[in-house]
Amino acid sequence: MIKVIFPIFIFFKVIFGVGSINSIGNYVGCFKDSRHQRMLNGLVKPLTSSSMTITLCINYCAEHNFNFAGLQFRSECYCGNHLPMKMKRQDENDDQSDCCSWTCSGQLNETCGGQLCNSIYTVNVSARKNSMSAGNANLLILPSGCQSNPCRYGGTCIGNSLTSIHDAYKCQCVPGRIGINCEHLDPCRFPDVCPRGNCLSFPENGSFACQCRSDTCLSQQAICDASKITTLTCKCPPNQYGEQCELSCPCQHGGRCIIQEDNSTALCRCDESRFYGDLCEHVSPCASQPCYMGGTCIRNGTRFICKCTPSRIGSQCENNDPCQVNPCIGYEVFCSFCFPVVT
Repeated sequence: MIKVIFPIFIFFKVIFGVGSINSIGNYVGCFKDSRHQRMLNGLVKPLTSSSMTITLCINYCAEHNFNFAGLQFRSECYCGNHLPMKMKRQDENDDQSDCCSWTCSGQLNETCGGQLCNSIYTVNVSARKNSMSAGNANLLILPSGCQSNPCRYGGTCIGNSLTSIHDAYKCQCVPGRIGINCEHLDPCRFPDVCPRGNCLSFPENGSFACQCRSDTCLSQQAICDASKITTLTCKCPPNQYGEQCELSCPCQHGGRCIIQEDNSTALCRCDESRFYGDLCEHVSPCASQPCYMGGTCIRNGTRFICKCTPSRIGSQCENNDPCQVNPCIGYEVFCSFCFPVVT
């Protein structure tokens, strides 16, 4: 548990030095800010003026439901909900006490904290309930990180007043810009960057990746491959092809589908002994095996030709070749040439 000690002169300041301030907020202490961490990050830009008072700052923070209010540089008002209590209280250091004793620009009998010294007050619940009228409702709390206008190309700086991180902010970029400070063109600003997919941009470096959608591939069995980051590829199931697997193999009668390298066309490899045609749609005249006795059937258009074995003749190899039965017997008579008759 952190124990906060209030010196006597600070207690006197709370009770007697600021009048009615004790009814809306209590003095916590004066803290030294650093370059890397501030007690309160939410600088109220419109309230940075020559008329700053403790009451004005606390009332504004109460109106916007903050837990703490802080004053610095005599004229700056800060709001926030958390305090990094590990920071050193300057009002307990005699050498730096002058930093906490600057008079407020709008009320010379009040002290508002000096250079990098923030005088912190709690905001009472009653002050929130009885906050000021809505006349200042449109005032903007500008975190310290937004003071340098880091957002480029028309981006809007939005700070997180709930954080204790110094210079915390976020840029809301205009359409077409991305990046921590809107420094990159959005690669997803063009609709055709990822055809058939969703474009996902990365603000850190301005790159992008394509994501698969449910309709990227038109076949339910297809697999969408996004491994190439900027290009989506559909891996089609057997007998389907096309960029989105939208085409089915047209081969009939069990023909084998040969998909070409461009993935846009396919050829059919038929069982030539039974079917022919670009799609294997025709029944081959050799399908009935018309050639006898080991003859080979050769398709000739819509007709067939039989290539017979040496001992067979005929259009379907249905006859024996008479010249193959050795008709010349003995050696007395020379056998003449034999010309078989083809019927």
